Amino acid sequence: MEENISQNPQIEPVVEIPVQTPKPWLKIGPLVFLGLIVVVGAAYAGMQIGKKQASIFYGLTPMPTEVIIPTITPSPTEEVLPTIPVSTPTPDLTVGWKTYTNDFAKFTLRYPDTFSFTEKSFSDKEKQVVFKGSEGSLIINMATSDYSPGWGGGCGEKDKKLIIFLGKQVQVCLNETGMHELYAHHPSGEWDLNLSFSLLSPKIEDQEVFLKVLSTFNFLE
Repeated sequence: MEENISQNPQIEPVVEIPVQTPKPWLKIGPLVFLGLIVVVGAAYAGMQIGKKQASIFYGLTPMPTEVIIPTITPSPTEEVLPTIPVSTPTPDLTVGWKTYTNDFAKFTLRYPDTFSFTEKSFSDKEKQVVFKGSEGSLIINMATSDYSPGWGGGCGEKDKKLIIFLGKQVQVCLNETGMHELYAHHPSGEWDLNLSFSLLSPKIEDQEVFLKVLSTFNFLE
């Protein structure tokens, strides 16, 4: 027979596990750590922004500064120009002179209005005209080639001079008493005519006007 044995269950004792209360500093620690991260991040970001601003600042091209240079006007210096010799034109002594024309010898010339002239005819083959002024006389003898009037004479070397006659230089005998040994021959073939020129002038300085008269001598065409 079964025995009813009443057994009382064994009740194990409840072990109380102590609940640890978190310490206050453990709650504040993460906040402090997070704050440090924020501060460090902000500082780092500030440093980066500062670097960028600095790089931008230093990378800027400075604006050019307008430099005003004072204008220095050099003092005027006197320019020395080369001296060009200016030839003084020789006055035309023939201005106001008269014109003489000879039909026998077919020539013309000009002479001062203070002169007078006299024509002489020795024959139909020999003629003469004399121009006379206070300075002396100019004598022109004319003769055909077939008639020899005996013109001529000697001339020392010291008396041989060049004058302008018929547009060119010719040699004459010129000294303090006058001039001779000047001859001309008409270029026309219609007649053969010779001319002889003599100058009687007591002063050499007065001979210039007669030489100017001779420079105006020309044969007619």
